[in-house]
Order: sequence, then C-alpha cells, then structure tokens
Amino acid sequence: MARPPVNILETTLRDGSYLVDFRFTAADTAWMARELEACGIDYIEIGHGLGLGASKVHAPAAASDADYVRAARGALTRAKFGMFAIPGVAKLDDLAMAADLGMDFVRVGANVDRVKEMEAFVAEGRKRGLFVCTNFMKSYCMPPEEFGDVGAAAEGFGSQMNYVVDSAGGMLPQDVRQYFAALARKTTVPMGFHGHDNIRLAIANSLVAIECGAQYVDTTLFGIGRGSGNAATELVAAIMKQRFAMLDGIDELRLMQLAEREAAPLMRNRHQETLSESLGLAQVHSMYLDAIVERARAENIDSHELIAQVGRIDRLTVTEPILGQAVSAVRSGSPAPRAAGGGLLDIPLDGPPAATVAAAENVAEKINLPCHLWIAGGVGDTVVDAVKTPTAIEVRVYGDPSTAIEAITRPVTRVFIAPRALPRWGKIALENQAIPIDHAAQDPAWLDERPVLRKAVNAR
Repeated sequence: MARPPVNILETTLRDGSYLVDFRFTAADTAWMARELEACGIDYIEIGHGLGLGASKVHAPAAASDADYVRAARGALTRAKFGMFAIPGVAKLDDLAMAADLGMDFVRVGANVDRVKEMEAFVAEGRKRGLFVCTNFMKSYCMPPEEFGDVGAAAEGFGSQMNYVVDSAGGMLPQDVRQYFAALARKTTVPMGFHGHDNIRLAIANSLVAIECGAQYVDTTLFGIGRGSGNAATELVAAIMKQRFAMLDGIDELRLMQLAEREAAPLMRNRHQETLSESLGLAQVHSMYLDAIVERARAENIDSHELIAQVGRIDRLTVTEPILGQAVSAVRSGSPAPRAAGGGLLDIPLDGPPAATVAAAENVAEKINLPCHLWIAGGVGDTVVDAVKTPTAIEVRVYGDPSTAIEAITRPVTRVFIAPRALPRWGKIALENQAIPIDHAAQDPAWLDERPVLRKAVNAR
C-alpha cells in the first residue's frame, strides 16, 4: 500500500511573526503567501503568533485577524491557508469569522493535558467546513501511551489530524518515534509534527516524523520562529525532494532564495543565546524564559541552573511556586562554574582610548556589525564608553578624541560627530584619517536620539 503524500505546512507568517513582534502586515501576508505558493507550497499558516483572538488579549499584531484572512484569500489561487486557535485566547466567534471569510483550515492548540478544551473548537470548525487539526502542545509532558489516548479522544470528537508538538525543542529522534508509534496504535487520522530547534534537532526530528508516518511537518523560512525557531522550510523541502523523491512540486532553489532574501535578515532579532539550548535540554517552553531570567537575576543565581531545576520540577506549567522550589534547589546544590572574564567579545574599558577603539573594531568584525565612533565633544580628560547594540558596536568619546581617531585602522568603522563638536574636532578627524564623516550627524535631531551625548555636549 502506497503511503499518503507528505506535505509541508509553512508557518513563517504565523510562528515567524514572533521575530518581528507580530508586525507582519496584511500586505506582507499577501505578498509572502503568493511567493510561497509560487515556490510550490500547498499549506500556509498566517496571523498572530498566538493565533486567532491574540491581539485582543496579548501584544497586538499589525493587522486584525479579519484583515489577515482577507489578504491571504485575495492572494492565493491554489494553496490553502489557515490559522491557529488556542481556546481561552481565541473565541468561537473568532473562528466563525475566519471561516466565513474563506479560511481553509484551523489548528486548535492546547497543552497536552487540556484536550477537552479543544472539543468545542473542533466542532465549530467542522460545522463551518474547515479542515481541523489538533495540536497537543508540550506533547513530551505526557508518557507516550497516555499521549496516544489523548489523540484518540481528539479523534473521537472530530479532529481530522493530530499533531505531536515539540514546544521546547528538546525531543530526541527516539522520542519522536515513541510518540508517533503511540498515536499510530490508537488513532486513524493523519499525523503531523511541529518541532522547535533549541538543541538543533528540528530538521532531524521532522524527517524522523515523516519516517514514522507524519503526513505534515511544520517549517519556516530559514527556521525563524519563537525561541530558537523551527525546522527550515528550504532545507526540509530540498532534503525530501532530493533524497526521498517527495514534494515534486516544490521549487527548492526558489525557496532558498526567498529564505535568504526575506527571512535571514530577521535572524538578528532571534534569541540565539545558550539559554535557548538550556530550555531545550530541560524541555521548558520559551514562554517562561523571561520570568526565569528575571527571577535568577533577583536571586543572584545562574539562569541556566534555574532552567534545569524548573525542568526537573514541572515542564508543563511554570508558576511562581515552581520558580520558588527551583530557586531552593539551585541554592541547595553546588554552584556551577562561571566563565572567566576577558572573552573573545569583551571590550575593555579600563585602558587608553586607542585600545578601546581597537578592541571595538575587532569585536565588530567578528560579529559582522559596523563600528561607530561617536565624537561628543566636551573639554577635560578624555572619557571613552563602548556599548554593544543590536545594530553596531558604538564607541563614544567625550573630551579630546584625537587618539581614538588615530587608532582607527579598519573599514568597519565610521565617525559620527555631534553638531557642537564639529567645529572643534571635525578638522582633526578629517586630517588624521581618510574616513567618512557622517554629515547626517550634523542634524540637531541626532542629539535627541542620544541623550547621553546631548548631556555631554551641552556641558561644554
């Protein structure tokens, strides 16, 4: 018996929206949906990262649910599109509205222990003619056999597809096999997989899921998404097509180009620290990261240690009492070794200005950012301040900037001069180095964006 076809469910316009604070517009949605369809993608998920109704109870998206649906409906000619719905975030009226405007499918999501909450949404979706999937978030928090029973319950009240969801990105390939085997033993509807990439196994786990019978796997362009992101659409599609003779209608080269042009630049906003890896290892969802880090700072303990202890206590729901227990567990154990100072990306501030500039240029080149030398002016001793921002390494010089300017050796650096400092220090900058002086910095509005520099300049 031939196996059913395998499909990619492309979720850049939904899960990927976390990287831009849900600022994909209706126009963005229409444009990207058309592009994905042109690449051969058949199923596209759109809307707020948290799904239908989320703008009313969470951070608002750039467009309304209705506008997202209208945008996709007007853009697509072949591919089907849908949205996510979490009971308690979404209301049945939200689902009815989207269905009436032409949406094709809905994925109803809830924590694996709250499947009963999905029933009304599944019924509403089926009544409205939608294809209805049930996504069991944090699937790994329940033993595989019990998970199979959850899938059977969802199928019993009308779900047309069950999803294994690796919400924290910590499942191993053998885990994926066990959960799909449990579903296959107790259900008959198609199966899908949604993986995150905290321990860099999202693509591997997606391929294992397909091997285990999954007919749908979720992906995003370049792997963008919540936390450490998802499996990369362009890679999963290319592997499935080139190695396993699946997805013949996919244009993998065009997908690669789309990912490089439109998704890769957004990665600078992605949380790439090892904290995401710790979340995956502990199988703790990224939605709890801010609370854990804040508590670790308040208690002066290591965030990685706290994450690990939280995962040992409760991976499903992290509450204040759970955090309190985890803090006590960290304090009762041996402290983990701390990394020594003086690392590759450190910029020492206790040396001469020239050394700070040299170090800043070195770091800027390593992490592929520009280095900006801000000359604030002022009189008296030279004071240098180095700051890492998401867009540049900035060195701010108060007082005489001569030695700092002379230390510039690399093209990664540009000089910016505050308006009031230009008459005094602009000539030195031009004489000492053949480097561009940003004349836009002569606009007084520049100072309004940099109150520290304004304070320094006005002190003259």
